[in-house]
Amino acid sequence: MIAWTRQNELVLKEIESNGSFICREQFLRAKSDTISDYYIQSYRWLTDQAKQKIDIPEGLYLPIWLALTESARLPQAPREVSLTLDVPEENLFIIDYNKWGYVLNYMYVPTDDDDERAHDEKLRQAGIVNEASLIMSTKGNMFPQFKSEILRSWPRCCVPSDNMEDNVGCVWEVRKEWILEVEEFTEN
Repeated sequence: MIAWTRQNELVLKEIESNGSFICREQFLRAKSDTISDYYIQSYRWLTDQAKQKIDIPEGLYLPIWLALTESARLPQAPREVSLTLDVPEENLFIIDYNKWGYVLNYMYVPTDDDDERAHDEKLRQAGIVNEASLIMSTKGNMFPQFKSEILRSWPRCCVPSDNMEDNVGCVWEVRKEWILEVEEFTEN
């Protein structure tokens, strides 16, 4: 499948010299600073979900994000390159990016608008104002049924949307042989 990723120019150098690129925790930590552990925990969960559908090399748990439509491509940025890739289906994990946002915010992933309204009403009736507190704090111990319902809903983000614009791709390495085109951005 054709996909795009924007990466630091050093990523391209690594691919050219090593034949592939993988994300490393040290770079995520440098970029994300105080919220690194949060991202690592989320990405480990996503990787566990992906392993149920695709093969991921042992020890890798940090996904590389891909745009799946031209309109979803990230804009040009200094010292960045855009790679057009042809990713084999067996290496590509597609998720609904809108639903992934619910997971990142420790929220219930609804099946549809009616399900979301029903879930919100149950929380309101129980006096729960901050849904994320059910996952992030001991409040979940007081309402285990809600906490469980939220956690059980998260795999729904791993079902791609019918609208390809709502989806993103994840791979756990970028291989040199997948690269169809490299766009190096120049500053004006």
